[in-house]
Parts: sequence; C-alpha cells; structure tokens
Amino acid sequence: PFLVDSTSVEINRQGLTLHLIVHPIFVVERGADGGLNAVAPGTEAGTGARESWMHIEVDRLVDPQQKADLVAGIDQTWGRQRLSGSGSLNINRYAKNDQLNYNGHGLNLGLDWETAERISGRLALSTNRSLRGYDPAFKANERNIEDNNLVAGTVRVGVVTRLSAEASASRRTVRFSAVAYDTSEYNQNTGSLGLRYRLGGATTVGLAWRESRYDFINSNDP
Repeated sequence: PFLVDSTSVEINRQGLTLHLIVHPIFVVERGADGGLNAVAPGTEAGTGARESWMHIEVDRLVDPQQKADLVAGIDQTWGRQRLSGSGSLNINRYAKNDQLNYNGHGLNLGLDWETAERISGRLALSTNRSLRGYDPAFKANERNIEDNNLVAGTVRVGVVTRLSAEASASRRTVRFSAVAYDTSEYNQNTGSLGLRYRLGGATTVGLAWRESRYDFINSNDP
C-alpha cells in the first residue's frame, strides 16, 4: 500500500527531482514463471489479475552507484519504517596505570518512520560511557568516567513537495564519576523549527530557529 507516496519520499530523500509519476491499473495475465503473457487497460473486463504499475521520470543518472542506490532505496519490501543500530563494549586495562581501568560501552539506535501522508521523522537514542581526559582546570587525578546519554526526535511535513517544514527536540544528560567534576554535570534541552525549499536536484535552501538550554547540576561551574 501507499506505493506512490513511498516512492516519492525515497526519490526526494536521495536529492532527486521527480519530474513525472503515473500509476495506471492494468489487467494482466502471467505464466507460471511470472512472465507477462498479456496486458490490457484496467477498465476492460478480463480473467487476469489487476496490477498497479508505475512510470517514473527523475533527473538523468550517469553514475552507476547512484542508479544502484535509487533501485535499492525503492525496492524495500519490508515496510516503510527503518530501524538502525550499532553497539560496542570496551574493556580497557592499563599496564602501568591500573587505577584508570574501566569498562565502557556505546549504543546508538535510530528509527526512520513515514506515514501514509507526507509526514516523516526520526527517533534516536544513544548512550555512551568512556574515560574522560585529564583537565588541568580541575585539581583531580582520579579516574573519571563520563556517561553521555541522548534522546532526540524530528518530524517533517511535506517531504515530497518543494517546501517542507521540520521540527526537532532533544535532551542530553552528562554525568561524571569523579566528585571533582560534579560542577560540570549538566542537562541540555534543544529545540528547533525550520523551513526548507528544494531548488532542484540536491540543492536546498532553508531558514531555521534553534535554541539550546543548559541546566548545570551545580551552578558554581568553573
């Protein structure tokens, strides 16, 4: 379902201009191997199955890789939503500085979603634990583990049109294990609103408002 919208969104996502798309219904007869034996307009009665075909015209593609990317992007049989992720586990040991030994991790998850209409967006979640580098501004030689977590979301309206609107929001939290760094722990909240206009091909112009607010756990940050 929603093949026209899905195809239009993917073409726009790849920065191409959609010049023409038609999607007639035909009555077709196919052999056992799926080969086409006969085709007739969908308005005619027949014993064959009714199929929706699409004819698409986009910018001329010369690069073979770009052609392959377009085919792969459109030929998605598993749905309109795309889930991606990556993760890592780190066991860090120091031969002459065992006081810095620590276990770290990284996890990144993303969900690109689309509706039947011209609305799409992305949800993202990440969490990372790593060893914070030494900072001479703080009088501390102890091991300092940094936990950095982020939740973010974006909504776009008008994806297949030249003019589109976008809104996003995110929240980041940063915490440290060393007491000396307590004054640097913070929460960051960010929001943005913007408009984009597609001039053609991969060229777009936009205007956006963005605001970030930091809330330090201890306001006496050096």
